[in-house]
Amino acid sequence: MKIANQVPRKGNGVNKGNGGFIRAPISIERPKELFSFAEEGSHLEMKLRSSPTDDNSPTYSLKMPIFKSGSAEQWFHWRKQFKLVLRGQNLTTASDQFAMARRLLTGEALTRFNNTASTERTETLALLERCLQAVTDYVLPKFALAHQKRYMRRLCRKPQDMPIKQYYARYKELNDYLALFNANGPANKLDDDEVTEHLHFSIPNRWQKEMIMHGFEPIEGSIDEFLEFCERLEVTEGIYNDTHKKPAGMPDHGSPPSSRKRASQSSNANNNAREFFCMYHGENSSHNTDQCKVIKPQVERMRASHEPTRKFTHRKNFFKDNEKGSNGSTNKPNSYNGNNETTKHSNKKQRTNNNKAVEMDNFNYDNFRSLNISDSDNESE
Repeated sequence: MKIANQVPRKGNGVNKGNGGFIRAPISIERPKELFSFAEEGSHLEMKLRSSPTDDNSPTYSLKMPIFKSGSAEQWFHWRKQFKLVLRGQNLTTASDQFAMARRLLTGEALTRFNNTASTERTETLALLERCLQAVTDYVLPKFALAHQKRYMRRLCRKPQDMPIKQYYARYKELNDYLALFNANGPANKLDDDEVTEHLHFSIPNRWQKEMIMHGFEPIEGSIDEFLEFCERLEVTEGIYNDTHKKPAGMPDHGSPPSSRKRASQSSNANNNAREFFCMYHGENSSHNTDQCKVIKPQVERMRASHEPTRKFTHRKNFFKDNEKGSNGSTNKPNSYNGNNETTKHSNKKQRTNNNKAVEMDNFNYDNFRSLNISDSDNESE
């Protein structure tokens, strides 16, 4: 029993987070090359005829890989190429097809093939299909068909850098691969309506919005009309991006950073986490104490609350400093300074008080007692 590849969920993206921990056997991303023919003995150069029954028909060459083990898509590609070889060389009998299959298989794949072939004595075309299906069961993980369909129905969205027509061609290729997963064949494939519905789900949300604004319903139309509408949106977005391209070096404030940019920023933040020190936040990667947005408002409020006290203290110190003379002595009434006006006024007041004391000593109290108010009135009259 072959166990499915178990990988942790890693957010959005192709073949990431596709329904739990189990990865789909075949991804929407097309591999750059399925087989490498650089190694000697990894393939056979086959001469095939365009018309197998005509000896004078043109021929062409085909590099046929020798399959030992590999991915699901490599095995399905080998099976398609194997059919071309059988047709191009006009191998119609079961014995000839078995002989060619054993020539193009090796290792674990050949062992599985022979184990199934040994169950019957006679080699037939039906037995050949069962032998190839035994190798398919060996290559594919467990529940491969269910996982592949789940991926194609719910998680296989169009990559941003893949044109819509290329995405549709690849999706149809994945749908054709479903017929090779088990003996049910074409019954495993998704219906055309289901494919159209998924195409509408897989496009960006802004394209779906444009379809609603233009009154376009993908399910009611054909796939060609749907692809044509999406292709017009691709062209208009390409023209807009080219004409509104920002100068080099200018940051893009309108769009969120990509996952790669966010990852690089987070890694740089971790590396530079101790570059700055704040009395409130401690060691950090963004600011010092004088740049802290938490401390600065508190300092401003404290300064505003202490401003009246500071002004009063300043005025008090100002008058206190003015009381000092040029030589630093304090101008108080008790201190002697001949040039000080305060001292002059105080001496003048003291002399006035002394004159009044002399007059009080010569004051006649008897006349004051005999003073009559009516007499004063008579005298004034």
